[in-house]
Amino acid sequence: MNLVNPQSNQSAAAIVPCKCLRHATPPPAAPAPAVTCNPTPAPACKPTVKVIKIDYVTSIFSQTKMNKAVSKHMPKNALFTLQTDKPWDTMKAQLLVKISDTLNPPTLDLSSYNMMVSIG
Repeated sequence: MNLVNPQSNQSAAAIVPCKCLRHATPPPAAPAPAVTCNPTPAPACKPTVKVIKIDYVTSIFSQTKMNKAVSKHMPKNALFTLQTDKPWDTMKAQLLVKISDTLNPPTLDLSSYNMMVSIG
């Protein structure tokens, strides 16, 4: 029996039936990994960070000195050292201590002061 393909006008030797995928079974699912309860969890790994001591040199100017000419500005210097693993609040506290020791101001709030930072 010769069949003709209507689009190519060529005869085909045989018809191959189409395998319908509707009736195919899905592959078996992989088994779920066994979950075990660990009563003592492993400690979290912390990256090792090298702790460095940094010297901070402060130059503190009072408001009366800042009102004078630039050539008359005389700072009061203070020095403190902190390690790099200390929180930012420790830095702010040290700045407030140096301001208090140097100027003895009535208000001791960091937002009441203008600060300029230079790294050298």
